[in-house]
Amino acid sequence: MRRLADEFGGQGWPLEARGSEVHGPHGPTAGPPPYAIYRLEPTKVFGLPGMFGMFETDRSHKATRWTFPGDAAG
Repeated sequence: MRRLADEFGGQGWPLEARGSEVHGPHGPTAGPPPYAIYRLEPTKVFGLPGMFGMFETDRSHKATRWTFPGDAAG
């Protein structure tokens, strides 16, 4: 938590780790402290074709799927 507070709080928004919580001044969109920090570990990610400029010459673009270790459904 201390490393994350240092990393995210260095841009004019001082944060402080207190055990498993992160405290600091009221952020403009974060609400009042303590702040929750979540760890996300994706097992499957989809990349969808964009809209702007993707289909001007070729309409064969399809979604791409990446599967990461730990995905039992694979």
